[in-house]
Amino acid sequence: MSLPLIMDATFYEEVLVSKKTIAVAFVANWCEASRVLCKLLEELGIDSERLTVMTMDMDMTRHAKVIFDVTSLPTVLVFRSGRLIGRRSGPQASDTLGPWLLSHAAKPKVLRSVASA
Repeated sequence: MSLPLIMDATFYEEVLVSKKTIAVAFVANWCEASRVLCKLLEELGIDSERLTVMTMDMDMTRHAKVIFDVTSLPTVLVFRSGRLIGRRSGPQASDTLGPWLLSHAAKPKVLRSVASA
């Protein structure tokens, strides 16, 4: 599985006007911590209905990294309904990153069950 890559040109449509909860990992190919984070995010296999995970290459973006003050790699920003609700920077461990991301994920839909009489 490969994480979708988002660009400055599509950031507004895919993240800021979306009603979904979206985690954007700001990474760079030359950064070892970024490569580890991407592998970790792929291995976590977060449920895409609750949280969408995307990557943004720091070398290919100019606007989003400035607007959201991303100055270190890797950095993960979590947005819900276009609002920034979480930020983590630097190397991440799987035992803390997974629960942190899930704590920001949209609440699962509860289906109402009807008991038969």
